[in-house]
Amino acid sequence: MQVFKRDLGDGAEISYTQRFVPIHSDSAAYSVHFEARRQEVVVWSVEGRISCGAWGLMCDLEIDPLQPNDKFDAVRQCQPSYAFKDDIIPVTMIREGEDIKYITFGNLSAFSMGCGNYIGIKVQRPELLNDLERDRIFILPDYVKFDSCKK
Repeated sequence: MQVFKRDLGDGAEISYTQRFVPIHSDSAAYSVHFEARRQEVVVWSVEGRISCGAWGLMCDLEIDPLQPNDKFDAVRQCQPSYAFKDDIIPVTMIREGEDIKYITFGNLSAFSMGCGNYIGIKVQRPELLNDLERDRIFILPDYVKFDSCKK
């Protein structure tokens, strides 16, 4: 499993992992996990999925909602006018040779700030939440950088 990170300063970081999920031969999907850490302690996390179209050229991030819904992820619950559009949060995997060096998530920070009440954030350590997070504003990163691989 690949591990990506975004350093937020002051001992805080977002850790991101993705695991390939086999589906059709001409498309791809990943199960994803974001964790916010402070001083190496997990404070909160959220799950989601990346689905990619034919040959992985266009990918889209879906974030698990706070209220489970069979039809819509958190993005589509928060912004119902986009309910049936693709690529609301486009994902780009930037490679160096065969390896993924960076992953970018279009407008994810803005979405997570504006739609935090719709995101299925799991708080593990409420006493370590910052002021924004106590107001349900959990900022997810617009990009992460490859850090390591783990089993």
